[in-house]
This record gives sequence, structure tokens and C-alpha cells, in this order.
Amino acid sequence: MRLSVIKIVVLLAGICAVSPVYAAANYQYRFIFDYVGKSPLPDAAMDDQVGRDRHVCDAQVGVQLTAISARYRTCMMQRGWKYTHAVKELERSDRFGSCNDCDGPSSNDASSSSPPPPSGPSQDSIDSFNNSQQMLIQQYDNSFMPQPYISPN
Repeated sequence: MRLSVIKIVVLLAGICAVSPVYAAANYQYRFIFDYVGKSPLPDAAMDDQVGRDRHVCDAQVGVQLTAISARYRTCMMQRGWKYTHAVKELERSDRFGSCNDCDGPSSNDASSSSPPPPSGPSQDSIDSFNNSQQMLIQQYDNSFMPQPYISPN
């Protein structure tokens, strides 16, 4: 019985310690557009052009944070870009504020308009944590199941 109480305390402490980290995660969205214009663009010029066109549409329609509006899609389509999908990513930050220089000094290269990959827990580590929680809960539940009586004969 005492071992079961210790398991419960450890399980609750683990949940309480990790839950705020996942609950406080902030997400940002990256919107993906494909070039469908009539005149071909070389790959090197696409990043610069989509950046310029996004700035124009941001100024006309407004910055899109969580979803792309129909007006924004129309604005981008007039410039030769078709909206395909959005990617939800963890915002790059640490516990004490934003991480402006996590990867060292940033380059001023205009062709690097894509955001850096998100930091934070990977999906594998989250799945592993969830699986270990489920195992502990199952062990806890099994400890209260009635045990068959075995006679001392």
C-alpha cells in the first residue's frame, strides 16, 4: 500500500512539473503560397518576391496572424501567389522572454525569409511522456483490483 502512495505522489509531481511548460506554449503560423504567375520566376527570386508581395498585402489588408482572410488571398492571387496551407509552429522563446540570438548572430541575407525551425519539445518526446503517464496510471489502477483469494493449504 505504501508503494502505491509513493507512485501516486511521483505521478502527480511529474504532471504538475511538466504541465505548465506545455500549457504556456505559444504558437505562430507560417502561411505557404505557391507561385502561379504567368512569367516564370527563378527559385532564387521567389523568396524575395513573395516577401515583397506579402508586405504589400499586409499594408492593404492587414497582417494575418492565425488565418488568411479572403481579401488577403485575393490580394496575393493578384500578384501571382496561391495560398496552399498553414503550418502551426511553436514560437521560439525561452522561459525568460524571446530568444533573439539562439542560433548566433543573424545574417542580413535577403533570401532567407523563412523562419528558423521551432524549438521546444519534439513530438516523440511528448508521445513518450504521454505513454509513460498512461503506464503509471494503469499500474495505479491495477493495484486496486481485487486479488483472488488463495487458501494457505
